Amino acid sequence: MKLEFGQRADLADIRRIGIPRALLYYRYGIAWRTFFTELGLEVVLDAPSDRGTLEAGDRLSVDECCLASKLFLGHVAALVDQGVDAVFVPSLMGYGRFDTFCTKFQALPDLAENAFIVAGRRVRVVSFRIDELAGETEEAAYLGLAARFGATRKEARRAYKAAVAAQRDYYDAMAREQEKLVRSISKMPAAERPLTILLAAHPYVSHDPFVAVWWKMPCTSREPACSLPTRQTRRARSRRATSSATSSRGS
Repeated sequence: MKLEFGQRADLADIRRIGIPRALLYYRYGIAWRTFFTELGLEVVLDAPSDRGTLEAGDRLSVDECCLASKLFLGHVAALVDQGVDAVFVPSLMGYGRFDTFCTKFQALPDLAENAFIVAGRRVRVVSFRIDELAGETEEAAYLGLAARFGATRKEARRAYKAAVAAQRDYYDAMAREQEKLVRSISKMPAAERPLTILLAAHPYVSHDPFVAVWWKMPCTSREPACSLPTRQTRRARSRRATSSATSSRGS
């Protein structure tokens, strides 16, 4: 079946598409979900990461795979178990000379397919490739994939524009929340203002509930509350440490 994009709609039979809740889902997941929903597909997400996800991925992985890749394969396995028609795994090379990705993102579709083949299981992978330096643009990738689902050019463009807009709105909302938090801290009296730390991390590290579990570690018995220490509590710790050191020397 020929479409105006010059491709056969080889994915037109897919109705339920899974998106692994891992890796670049935490950067582009809003766009991906919006795009497929606009095309009329049912988007399936698996549960957030936990130890079971990691163990399932570890069984599918070679030893050299990083933790994030093992978690990714665990999420793919969960979606396969949920009976999705296919799993979306894009191949991302880069958006320009100074905006490239780790090689694992380039080879991710092959990693997913071959890991399951070696394990005696099958997974149907749907993918596209973005490599701006080679002329493979984001827009062309989305439109080409939409054509394979049987969409018209108009439907494809509408789905792509909706995806870009939804992701942009999400980024803007996150930025506003960050600015609101910073402003609220700056308005606190200096004596009560907590130590403020900028955390820089990949989103699949900072936003994954299993990988970032240390954020939610319970307070020790010495801490009065589950918050960053104020200047007063830091001074109190310093006094306790000084007292302990003095006692040790005296004994």
